[in-house]
Amino acid sequence: MGDDMSEKNVKSEKIVDAAYMPKGFREEDFKDVGGLTPIYKPKNAYAGGDASKKWAPVLGWIVNMEVLPTIERDDGDWTPLQARMILCSPNKGVRGPRTKEDILDVAPGESILVPLSGSLLYNRPFMVALFDPKNVHLARLTVTGQQAMELGDMWTWRVQKNDQTRERAGVFAVPELRIPPEIVSILDEKQIKALPQTAFMREARMLPMGRTASGHVYDKDGVVQERSS
Repeated sequence: MGDDMSEKNVKSEKIVDAAYMPKGFREEDFKDVGGLTPIYKPKNAYAGGDASKKWAPVLGWIVNMEVLPTIERDDGDWTPLQARMILCSPNKGVRGPRTKEDILDVAPGESILVPLSGSLLYNRPFMVALFDPKNVHLARLTVTGQQAMELGDMWTWRVQKNDQTRERAGVFAVPELRIPPEIVSILDEKQIKALPQTAFMREARMLPMGRTASGHVYDKDGVVQERSS
């Protein structure tokens, strides 16, 4: 009985919505928005080197940078940075908490987030394209494995970028590409150094200057200042 009532309620809501829809608009044109964007996690994509389980490389348009909520860790808080890309070919992504991740199919035309960590964060041409104010760039990203580093293994990426671009308009338009000082203040020093100058606001809108989480001072342009010896 509960299921029957639920179905009746849904049908009832649809009838009411249809009765009040503005002229020229249809109920079937509604789409869910605002959900979490799937993340293309290197670990899942690489699948331990098993070619049969590897995900396809990310082929898509580099749109903008997303800042995820800060994660509290014993070795210091970390604010994940992600590149949002609009896919040109189908792919996969994960969504949900780490303990219960769902693997989703992501269709062409939909957005996917690619973690800006490992060698990708330090790929200068990619990072510059990420903050291009006039054009969007087409790229193909392939996880190639891991490299041993002093502080742990680092994911490595093969980055290919097409010389042809498209105007930053329509689905590629972003209200503000540059990072405000209040966000800069919570980023790690390594993250800040990897960002191009075009990533920072020229005018301080919120804070004239401040400090990063590691204690370094940044100026009104969001540029970290060298500590005096």
